[in-house]
Amino acid sequence: MRPSDLPRLRAKTLKEINFALSHYKKTVAKNSDFQLIWYIGMMAAVDMHATWERFAEGRLIVALNHDPSPFITANLIRGIKRIPVGLATVLVRSGARYFDFRSTGELIDKGDRLLGKSSNPFRKIPEADRKYLDTLSAVRNCIVHRSTLAFSAYKRSIRKTYGIKSAPEPEEFLAAVDRRVESPARNDSRLHGLATVLRKTIRHS
Repeated sequence: MRPSDLPRLRAKTLKEINFALSHYKKTVAKNSDFQLIWYIGMMAAVDMHATWERFAEGRLIVALNHDPSPFITANLIRGIKRIPVGLATVLVRSGARYFDFRSTGELIDKGDRLLGKSSNPFRKIPEADRKYLDTLSAVRNCIVHRSTLAFSAYKRSIRKTYGIKSAPEPEEFLAAVDRRVESPARNDSRLHGLATVLRKTIRHS
């Protein structure tokens, strides 16, 4: 992956998000079966979160490959001026088989260690948007794991972000219309609101 691939990475990521959302929209338009709508909404949320994780990894790899000087200086590395894509991938993944982060804050911390604060593209994410991205993560974990711990984290997240005190199941939460003035997609589903924040983050990171 070369620095010039960043526009391609953004375009590919946005296409995947739009595809998941369009599938949900088509299901809503053609069906009155709310259980089917809820199920497709959950799958769309899980898919969008996976897309977000892949973008975050790819974005850090591009940044480290494009300008490795902060990493080289911070780690007192001598004799090299560039970091090839393969090595950048290993560094971003910290030697693991895949890249993982539990929250936007953790993602930003990892970016800081690799790129330095001034070069970290994820530091530009507004605080309000970080809450929505973390809510998407909490919703995904609740859907996938269905554990008491995951549901508790989900409840805390939607209360913090949306002010919801009595938490519905994730599928109902995603399909519900968000009428708040500060909503990212007012008078549309909460799934659309999360997608709106995610697309904004992709474009500006």
